Amino acid sequence: HFFLCGFVDIHDELPDIVDFCKDLADLHRRSMDKSENGMFGFPVTTCNGTVPQKNDWNVSWEAFYIDSMKHEFEMEKAVHGPSEEIDKMLPDLYEKVCPRLLRPLETEGRILRPALVHGDLWDGNVGVHVETGQSYIYDASAFWAHNEYEMTLWRGARYKIGRSYMIEYFNHFPISPPEQDWDDRNLLYSLRADLHSSILFPSTENFRQILITGMKTLIQKFPDGYTGTAQRKDMDVFANSESFINHGSQVDER
Repeated sequence: HFFLCGFVDIHDELPDIVDFCKDLADLHRRSMDKSENGMFGFPVTTCNGTVPQKNDWNVSWEAFYIDSMKHEFEMEKAVHGPSEEIDKMLPDLYEKVCPRLLRPLETEGRILRPALVHGDLWDGNVGVHVETGQSYIYDASAFWAHNEYEMTLWRGARYKIGRSYMIEYFNHFPISPPEQDWDDRNLLYSLRADLHSSILFPSTENFRQILITGMKTLIQKFPDGYTGTAQRKDMDVFANSESFINHGSQVDER
């Protein structure tokens, strides 16, 4: 096998915040409606570092995200061993927090269009062309996701691309409704990044502790989970399909 690409002379300075966020928002916007059947996922397994991501296609972002989290919690357990504290919180994470923060994005008349994300976008995967100042991103772990997932790593204090970039990004791509859930969604998405770090660095327990702290914060804030009446999108599609099949069989019988 061979891999050929052009050489780009870049340095590791942070990109211009306005140009970078504008270009990133444009990338997300142009990629919408181009995934397979408008679903979340990717046609092949992509990796975050050496961590293989579960990219099975799903019509529901909530279902896709829960499925991918389950996959990565299992990998994290294999690296660091079982955690009674994590295991105790997982049902609430999957059954309360995720529905509460993700289901409103794609129900109650709201539509969430999958966007192609870099998936591991931090200052270590960004460069600036030495001559033109043009931003370049590389070392992607791409998949079609909620575009706000792209800002997962921008929450961490250890990264140079931070909240000021989030604010600028939203000048070019508005926050998804319900807007008041934005920061909590970002914390939920950051759990996945903490899982990746915990898997990639088996000699440290720090990332597991950050993960546990984030889980506790979300579970304590949303003890009642989702209180609406809408079904998860994939279940709603399934129910509609069942209704169509049943209706068709009734017609045939008559």
